[in-house]
Amino acid sequence: MTESMTGPRTSARAGTGAAPGAATLIAVAALVALVITAWRYFTPLSGVTGTAGALLTMVGDVALLIGGIVLALLPGGGWRVLFLVLAWIGGLLTLLATVLLHGWSSAAALVVLLLALLIATFVKGPAKGTHP
Repeated sequence: MTESMTGPRTSARAGTGAAPGAATLIAVAALVALVITAWRYFTPLSGVTGTAGALLTMVGDVALLIGGIVLALLPGGGWRVLFLVLAWIGGLLTLLATVLLHGWSSAAALVVLLLALLIATFVKGPAKGTHP
């Protein structure tokens, strides 16, 4: 078949990485989870005030926030794959820690983060040279 019959040929790797909004959503969801967890950590009588678990969860939220920003800036390639793998590990473990602390609002934000991470992992952006 010729190109005119099948349409233009584009490589799956020709994209610039994931859908552009997915990495931004990862960073925003991590920021929301961080704010909720920080509020629970510093508010008296929240049940997790000053605990090491809440502090560790905040560290995970900060790491996911930085990872989301880095993913938004990286083009496709090996570094992007590395940061996606690290974000998956960090996201799942931070969600586990949040659930163990009964932080349901923060857990909801992390579920949104994981859905955005799913999009960032499997949805390719537009091919080079194409316009939306």
